[in-house]
Parts: sequence; structure tokens; C-alpha cells
Amino acid sequence: MKSRPEINVEAILRSHIQRCNNARFIFAGSRHHIMGNLFLSAARPFYQSVSMMHLDSIPLPEYTAFAKHHFENNRKNITPETVEIIYSRFEGITWYMQKMLHILYNMTPVDGLCTEEMTEEALHNVIDSFNYTYSEMLFRLPEKQKELLIAITKEGKAQAVTSGIFVRKYKLTSGSSVQAALKGLLEKDFITKEKGVYKIYDKFLGIWLLENY
Repeated sequence: MKSRPEINVEAILRSHIQRCNNARFIFAGSRHHIMGNLFLSAARPFYQSVSMMHLDSIPLPEYTAFAKHHFENNRKNITPETVEIIYSRFEGITWYMQKMLHILYNMTPVDGLCTEEMTEEALHNVIDSFNYTYSEMLFRLPEKQKELLIAITKEGKAQAVTSGIFVRKYKLTSGSSVQAALKGLLEKDFITKEKGVYKIYDKFLGIWLLENY
């Protein structure tokens, strides 16, 4: 029985795009290393085929106006300080902003005001909804990857994670075992690396880990 040849989807897509003379294509993603590998690796079909652009977070004033508009459209209100707390905690990243604002909107009664004090309750509602999922994810992780993930989460922005200082601080096995665990966590997108700094990718997961470990 003959095995089917491996299909290179990127190469097929590139060949089709090259024949489109009246269209423009936008590739967007929040996982920097994936986007970078796609367009900056000489071994990939899309190598140097695009103009790269980094988009910063939407500015806080625009998010505040956006939130107030949708609250007020349904006879609700939200304080600017509440939006600022969420924005600061989640670095203005859209998915977290939308998730938190959605929960807060549902918590706010008609003719009511959403205040800063409500953000912690909203956050715990979100974390509690992911509790089973996160427990299962962590259970399936190899022990050394789990230990390193917790260590990086506690560190916040981790650098030199294979150094003796980091290994001793978080009671990890060795620099070499950290290196192997690091590779696995990056491949599974549990963590990201940018300018030599490692951070947990899912901020809600990070909060859950800090509360439980």
C-alpha cells in the first residue's frame, strides 16, 4: 500500500496567490513566533513575500469610549477607571478586553453603574469557567514542563531561565532539563518568547496558576 505524499499547504497557497493580480492578502495573527517563522524562515514558501507590520494595542481612550457607547446604548454605564483597570491588567489585548467587558456588561443592571469593585468578581467568573479545562491541560503536561510553566508564570517576565539562579529559585532539576521543557512549552504555545523574555501566553491561565500553585 502506497503512502500518500505529504501536502505542503503553504506552497499550494503561495502558488495560488501568485496568480491573483487583482487582490490583496492580509495575514494576521497574535502569535509572533508562528507569524515570524511563516515569513522569515528561508525554508518556508512565504519567505520574504510580505511587508511585515506590528500593530500595537488599541489606545485606552478608544476602548473607554467603545465600552461606554455599548453600555449606554442599553441604559447602563461604566466608569473610565473600570476600563483602565482591565486595560492595564491585560495590556490592552483585545480578546481579554472583550471577554471581561462582556462579563461586566452582564453583571450590570439596567440603569446601573459598572465600577472598579466589580472587576475582581468578573475575573473570578471567567477563571472559574475555565477551571476544568485548565486542570485537564495541566494534568496532561509532562511534570518538568508543568514545573517550568509555573515558574515562568510566577516570574512574570522570565529571562535566563536555564541559568543556575533561575533553576535554584524555583527548585527546578537542571539547566538542561529546563531547556528541554522550554522547547516543549514553546511548541505547544503555552509560553511565548520575545526579545529574550518568556511569558505565559494565556493570561487567564496565568492567573489560575497563581491562585492554585
